[in-house]
Amino acid sequence: MPSTRWILFGQRFANQIHNPDLSGNLLADLSQGNFGAAGSDLSKIFLNGDLAGVLASFSAIEDFVKTYEWFQLINATPPLTQLTIQIDGFPQVNIVRWIASKPGATRKMSGFSV
Repeated sequence: MPSTRWILFGQRFANQIHNPDLSGNLLADLSQGNFGAAGSDLSKIFLNGDLAGVLASFSAIEDFVKTYEWFQLINATPPLTQLTIQIDGFPQVNIVRWIASKPGATRKMSGFSV
Protein backbone atom coordinates (compact mmCIF):
# COMPACT_ATOMS: atom_id res chain seq x y z
CA MET A 1 0.00 0.00 0.00
CA PRO A 2 1.50 3.38 -0.93
CA SER A 3 2.50 5.59 1.98
CA THR A 4 0.52 8.47 0.45
CA ARG A 5 -2.79 6.59 0.51
CA TRP A 6 -3.94 8.10 3.82
CA ILE A 7 -3.44 11.51 5.33
CA LEU A 8 -3.51 12.38 9.01
CA PHE A 9 -6.37 14.40 10.45
CA GLY A 10 -5.59 18.05 9.80
CA GLN A 11 -2.75 17.24 7.37
CA ARG A 12 -2.84 19.50 4.35
CA PHE A 13 -1.92 18.65 0.79
CA ALA A 14 0.67 21.03 -0.62
CA ASN A 15 -1.55 21.73 -3.64
CA GLN A 16 -4.54 22.64 -1.46
CA ILE A 17 -3.37 26.09 -0.41
CA HIS A 18 -6.11 28.68 -0.88
CA ASN A 19 -5.47 32.36 -1.07
CA PRO A 20 -5.69 33.23 1.74
CA ASP A 21 -4.49 29.97 3.27
CA LEU A 22 -7.70 29.21 5.18
CA SER A 23 -6.71 25.88 6.72
CA GLY A 24 -3.21 27.14 7.58
CA ASN A 25 -4.68 30.13 9.41
CA LEU A 26 -7.11 27.88 11.28
CA LEU A 27 -4.37 25.45 12.34
CA ALA A 28 -2.08 28.29 13.47
CA ASP A 29 -4.80 30.00 15.51
CA LEU A 30 -5.90 26.74 17.15
CA SER A 31 -2.33 25.73 18.02
CA GLN A 32 -1.75 29.15 19.61
CA GLY A 33 -5.01 29.00 21.59
CA ASN A 34 -6.36 32.02 19.72
CA PHE A 35 -9.93 30.72 19.65
CA GLY A 36 -11.56 34.03 18.67
CA ALA A 37 -9.44 34.16 15.53
CA ALA A 38 -10.12 30.46 14.94
CA GLY A 39 -13.85 31.23 14.99
CA SER A 40 -13.25 33.94 12.40
CA ASP A 41 -11.23 31.43 10.32
CA LEU A 42 -14.11 28.94 10.49
CA SER A 43 -16.55 31.60 9.40
CA LYS A 44 -14.34 32.48 6.40
CA ILE A 45 -14.17 28.80 5.42
CA PHE A 46 -17.96 28.47 5.64
CA LEU A 47 -18.43 31.63 3.55
CA ASN A 48 -15.95 30.48 0.88
CA GLY A 49 -17.99 29.86 -2.28
CA ASP A 50 -15.97 26.86 -3.39
CA LEU A 51 -15.47 24.71 -0.29
CA ALA A 52 -17.90 22.04 0.92
CA GLY A 53 -16.77 22.39 4.52
CA VAL A 54 -13.87 22.84 6.92
CA LEU A 55 -12.09 19.58 6.08
CA ALA A 56 -12.47 20.43 2.39
CA SER A 57 -10.03 23.28 2.93
CA PHE A 58 -7.31 20.74 3.80
CA SER A 59 -7.35 18.50 0.72
CA ALA A 60 -9.09 17.95 -2.60
CA ILE A 61 -9.93 14.41 -1.45
CA GLU A 62 -11.82 15.74 1.58
CA ASP A 63 -13.53 18.31 -0.64
CA PHE A 64 -14.78 15.51 -2.91
CA VAL A 65 -15.95 13.41 0.06
CA LYS A 66 -17.72 16.31 1.78
CA THR A 67 -19.37 17.41 -1.46
CA TYR A 68 -20.66 13.87 -2.04
CA GLU A 69 -21.93 13.63 1.57
CA TRP A 70 -23.86 16.90 1.13
CA PHE A 71 -25.26 15.70 -2.19
CA GLN A 72 -26.58 12.53 -0.53
CA LEU A 73 -28.06 14.36 2.47
CA ILE A 74 -29.79 17.00 0.34
CA ASN A 75 -31.20 14.38 -2.06
CA ALA A 76 -32.23 11.84 0.60
CA THR A 77 -35.84 10.85 1.22
CA PRO A 78 -36.74 12.88 3.21
CA PRO A 79 -34.02 15.42 2.42
CA LEU A 80 -32.02 17.21 5.08
CA THR A 81 -33.41 20.74 5.07
CA GLN A 82 -31.94 22.32 8.18
CA LEU A 83 -28.71 21.99 10.13
CA THR A 84 -27.81 25.10 12.09
CA ILE A 85 -24.43 25.88 13.61
CA GLN A 86 -23.35 28.72 15.84
CA ILE A 87 -19.77 29.99 15.89
CA ASP A 88 -19.24 32.18 18.94
CA GLY A 89 -19.46 35.84 17.95
CA PHE A 90 -21.03 35.16 14.53
CA PRO A 91 -24.64 34.78 13.38
CA GLN A 92 -26.19 31.31 13.15
CA VAL A 93 -25.78 29.54 9.83
CA ASN A 94 -28.16 26.98 8.35
CA ILE A 95 -25.52 24.81 6.65
CA VAL A 96 -28.01 23.17 4.28
CA ARG A 97 -29.04 26.53 2.80
CA TRP A 98 -25.42 27.62 2.91
CA ILE A 99 -24.15 24.65 0.87
CA ALA A 100 -26.99 24.97 -1.66
CA SER A 101 -26.04 28.61 -2.31
CA LYS A 102 -22.34 27.98 -2.93
CA PRO A 103 -21.52 28.13 -6.65
CA GLY A 104 -18.47 25.86 -6.37
CA ALA A 105 -20.29 23.22 -4.32
CA THR A 106 -23.34 23.16 -6.59
CA ARG A 107 -21.07 22.94 -9.66
CA LYS A 108 -19.28 19.93 -8.12
CA MET A 109 -22.58 18.30 -7.10
CA SER A 110 -23.82 18.52 -10.68
CA GLY A 111 -21.43 15.67 -11.47
CA PHE A 112 -23.29 13.27 -9.15
CA SER A 113 -26.56 11.53 -9.81
CA VAL A 114 -29.26 10.18 -7.52
